[in-house]
Amino acid sequence: MKKKRLFSNIILTGSWVLLSCACGEAQAPFAWHADLDTVKQAAFYRITLPPELIAKCRPDLGDLRIRDRDNKFVPYVLRSVEPGPDAYQDIPDPVIRQKDSSDRHSYITLKYPESYRIDKLTLEIQGPRLYKRRAQLYDNDKINGWPIAAIDIDPVHTSFAIPSLKTHSLLLDITNADNAPLVISRAATAQLDQYLLIYLQPGGAYQLLAGSPSVGPPDYDLKYFVDSLTRDPEGILMGPLQINSLSVSKPGEPAVKDHSGIILWSIILLVLVLLVSLSFKLVKATVKKDKG
Repeated sequence: MKKKRLFSNIILTGSWVLLSCACGEAQAPFAWHADLDTVKQAAFYRITLPPELIAKCRPDLGDLRIRDRDNKFVPYVLRSVEPGPDAYQDIPDPVIRQKDSSDRHSYITLKYPESYRIDKLTLEIQGPRLYKRRAQLYDNDKINGWPIAAIDIDPVHTSFAIPSLKTHSLLLDITNADNAPLVISRAATAQLDQYLLIYLQPGGAYQLLAGSPSVGPPDYDLKYFVDSLTRDPEGILMGPLQINSLSVSKPGEPAVKDHSGIILWSIILLVLVLLVSLSFKLVKATVKKDKG
């Protein structure tokens, strides 16, 4: 009876430990964080989102949060600027691979190291001198490609605003007909400015969190009040993106190294060893009792 009770206690203890570890993971669902600059006065501020941040978010940006020192989320409103000459941020240039096919088409693949948001495409073409081509742009992340936009390329028109997408790869299919293929030396892409409007208080440290597959998009009352702003809010800078450990550090505190995986597997191994050992002893005792 005592051995059976010990056996049950070991199972309960092991289950409790595993559930505790799982709960710890649920409390830290964000993969990335960045510290915001110091706030000097209570006011609305504007946080411009760089391409490297948006690349780590979901396409709807619903996994963005601003957290204060007390681990409370601060309301914000997500906005996008109107397209214009100065409304874009450059994305790191992709790796270009061009295939000039016998079917009188050129297929240009653009590969990015991350899933960037793309709103604009600009081509640098070395030759021929005179050309006018029809082309189709595809999201190459999708199976068989997903059509994004049809464009006409000529010496005057080499820059194109395109429907927003978030992808690792683009495919440009250019119809050459009986002409020599275009020689594309560079394909530059850009992201339309995205920013957060947020009301911050001085004396507190704030942190931007991103990268969670589980949280839903927030719904804050603040969206009903930002339209009444009489002037553009001051911009506030964000520090470099840092990967979060299991125990996410508070704003202004150093990140804690994550040893949870080692600890978890050590506990699992210990519980398994105890279970095997106890099972062996119980079987041995049962056999001995039957013989008696």
